[in-house]
Amino acid sequence: MKHAPKLLLVVGLIAAGGCSDNPVNHDDHDSEFFAEISVSGEHISTLSETDFDITLRTDDGSSVTGIEAVQIEFRLEDAEHDEWEVADLIAHGSHYETTHTFMSSGDYLWRIVVDDHNDGHASVLHESDEHLEVERAHENVGDYRVEFESFPGHIQEGMTATVSFWVFESDDDHGETGHDGVTGLETVIKCNEPDGHMEEHAGHEREPGIYSAEHLFEESGEAQLSIRFHGHDGTDLVTIFHVPVDPTH
Repeated sequence: MKHAPKLLLVVGLIAAGGCSDNPVNHDDHDSEFFAEISVSGEHISTLSETDFDITLRTDDGSSVTGIEAVQIEFRLEDAEHDEWEVADLIAHGSHYETTHTFMSSGDYLWRIVVDDHNDGHASVLHESDEHLEVERAHENVGDYRVEFESFPGHIQEGMTATVSFWVFESDDDHGETGHDGVTGLETVIKCNEPDGHMEEHAGHEREPGIYSAEHLFEESGEAQLSIRFHGHDGTDLVTIFHVPVDPTH
């Protein structure tokens, strides 16, 4: 893991047979156990890798080891028909680690699952009642904060997606903003494909302070998306986001 976990998010009770710390192997213990989950950084943002550290404990506080093929799964809270996003957990002593990148903002449900490769059946050890809040990718440029999101979040080659930028005035050096976006900007949205092909689109202000364009992504790899606009003082401002484009399944 690149960063030590800094933010403890959830402690949830798991009812399951078979678990145990000094540490204890889960096959040698039968008890309730709970999950502690923490993440790197103070916030989770789209397009950025987030490190997860998970410890499973018995009701007496002992950590649980010996669970194989364990995964953490994520799904947007308001997208009950979507598939769960899966990240394999790697055991490190008495805890489990993984890295995951979210492509859409919102509130995510999460659960811990064991995949039994013998019969192809996945057992849900724990589904949290809490959620993870994922904010839009953002950058500060000049006196502004620019947030980015694509629709859909996961882009495949050959797909036309809507790319949107939210522009706010920054109130302080920490990037905190008011609730109202900056309206009336003349914006240019540039899309650089992984193969070097580039297209420019005029940003359409579909809602106050939100500038969008549609783009056909023709190549898989990492695309570079940018928005250019003039600040109130006439300064030419540009901010860039890097977006993965998946190959067609």
